[in-house]
Amino acid sequence: MVLAIKNKNVRILSTVFGKLCMFFITRFLYILNIIGQIRIMNHFLGQNTLFWGAYILSDVVSGRDWELSGNFPRVALCDFTIRTLSNIQRYSIQCVLMLNMFNEKIFLFLYCWLILVGILTTIDTINWILNTRVASRRIFYFRKFIPSVAVEERYIFLEFCNKMIRADGTMLLRMLSANGGELFTQEVLNILWLNYRKHVQLRQVMSYKGEKDSLNSFGSFDSIQTNSNKLNVLEKHRRNKCLTNKNNNEQTSSMYVEKHENNEEILNETVNVELENKEKE
Repeated sequence: MVLAIKNKNVRILSTVFGKLCMFFITRFLYILNIIGQIRIMNHFLGQNTLFWGAYILSDVVSGRDWELSGNFPRVALCDFTIRTLSNIQRYSIQCVLMLNMFNEKIFLFLYCWLILVGILTTIDTINWILNTRVASRRIFYFRKFIPSVAVEERYIFLEFCNKMIRADGTMLLRMLSANGGELFTQEVLNILWLNYRKHVQLRQVMSYKGEKDSLNSFGSFDSIQTNSNKLNVLEKHRRNKCLTNKNNNEQTSSMYVEKHENNEEILNETVNVELENKEKE
């Protein structure tokens, strides 16, 4: 049950972060492991700094005596007790610690080894990041195995490197080249390139066929031209009808104005006649 849950969590992490990210996380854990071992060694030897190995190496190279540095002393005072006639006698004598001569060299070697491994691991991790994440480095690496790329296929090759292989595929191919040889890697990469190129060509053919079918669905050129002429005639007829309606409206409005003016004249004449009749009375 625990193993199944663990495998499920690993699959989820691989899906979310990707194989390349898991690889870099593993490298980061390597570096943390080295730092942790140096810290443990520092605590075991009772040193107050992480650079104690550099100080000891400097003492060994310069010939500085341990009596001045205090690291890995060769002579120390040893306290012990002896029981004599029911009495406990305590003694302090000078002891020679010859084993510290070897301990100094052993721990100094371990310190230098861990520092060297940490530096190489860090440099290699940075190199992997640059080789897999930088597009120009990926393209330069693939061109070494696929030198014959036509000029008209350069865009397809860039798409192949950046969208098809990407960073995860670059990591896999570099590991394959490091462990299986460049010849085998070249064969695999050439097969992938040929398959991708065929896929792109097929996609272009299908796209061209779809465009051609869409044009055929509208009819031939003559039918399209005929339909266009019909639409132009209908548009002209609609415009003429609008102009006719506009002229009719203008004529109607002018007639209404004339009629209104005539009504006003008749009303004025009627008013004048009534006023004259009143004056006569």
